[in-house]
Amino acid sequence: MVREYETLYVVSPELDKSGIDNLNNKFKNIIQENGGKVIKLTRWGKRDLAYRIKKYTHGYYIHLNYFGEGRTVNELQRNLRLNENILRYITIKLSDEADINSKESQPDSDLEVKKVDTQSSKDKEREIEEKEGEIEKDGGSK
Repeated sequence: MVREYETLYVVSPELDKSGIDNLNNKFKNIIQENGGKVIKLTRWGKRDLAYRIKKYTHGYYIHLNYFGEGRTVNELQRNLRLNENILRYITIKLSDEADINSKESQPDSDLEVKKVDTQSSKDKEREIEEKEGEIEKDGGSK
């Protein structure tokens, strides 16, 4: 029975871009060789880890969305577990029954992270502090 899954894995920060791409291609091939279909691979980029893993504080996050059977997931997880460059991984079943032709494969992509304008957020904080100061001077009544 074909199901839809997603797997998120964290790659060692010591690997360069070509090494990460080789890993991603290896895992995509494993899925395809075991009767699955890759829907989308998204590179989330280098991020801080919540806690140290194998003495690392950063890792490259990769999100993989695919169709497959139980054997597909088992083989992918076996390879993730045996690879020393994978710090952590998790697989989630998204649906019990899926039509493998219901979604088209999409090209690999990078997650776009919007940068926060720190100056404007500091200005907003300053305005809030000024308003709070005015309220305190007035004794809380207006």
